[in-house]
Amino acid sequence: MQSDTYTAMKYLREVDEGIFESVHQFPMMTGVTWPNRSVYLMTPEKGVFIYNPSAISGEIAEEISTLGRVQTLLSPILFHHRYLKDHQSYWPNAKLWGVNGHQEKCPDISFDRELTPENINDFPQGLKPFFISGFPQINEVVILHEETGTLLVADLVFNFQGMTKGFLAPLLGTLAGTHRRFAQSRIYRTLNRDKESALRSYEEILDQDIQRVIMSHGAIVEENAKDRLKKILLNR
Repeated sequence: MQSDTYTAMKYLREVDEGIFESVHQFPMMTGVTWPNRSVYLMTPEKGVFIYNPSAISGEIAEEISTLGRVQTLLSPILFHHRYLKDHQSYWPNAKLWGVNGHQEKCPDISFDRELTPENINDFPQGLKPFFISGFPQINEVVILHEETGTLLVADLVFNFQGMTKGFLAPLLGTLAGTHRRFAQSRIYRTLNRDKESALRSYEEILDQDIQRVIMSHGAIVEENAKDRLKKILLNR
């Protein structure tokens, strides 16, 4: 259920009660831009949790701050770190969590914590992390917002429904298997180094009550989200 309180927002959109998004076009390469999404969750502690911090400005930061005090930033994948320093400049007291390998890859960024299976109890209440195993070059963490059954993913799946731009976008999407469809990129799959570990990760995620999938790149999936995700990840 959405609230009437935030209808006047210019840069953020309310997806569901306590869940907001902002989307911008990210320059992937010459001739291709694609959507990049940040998700903002209001926590029971009356704070704000940001999944996948992406492009930000003073105006966007001001709207985010109307939701509550930004307490936690999560960079959920080794590929996503371009805008972390910008977020830290707006919210220097927020805790920045990264994934395994982040600090080594980005020595100029100060991470407060590395999210691991051992410290998930320190995570905000109501947010359940899942670790995608078998992809050491990615190390993606997806988050389930338990109250709404909303699964937040980074690059695990895309859903480019006419949201990419540029003269090379159709070609790149076709080669990756993601052009105008809900799918996992062929590039992502080629980075799998342990298929059995990946399968166990997928099955653990799909065992949850998933009502919606919000990805960093592409349109939100609301209808038959769990079944459609299962078909992609398990090929059945």
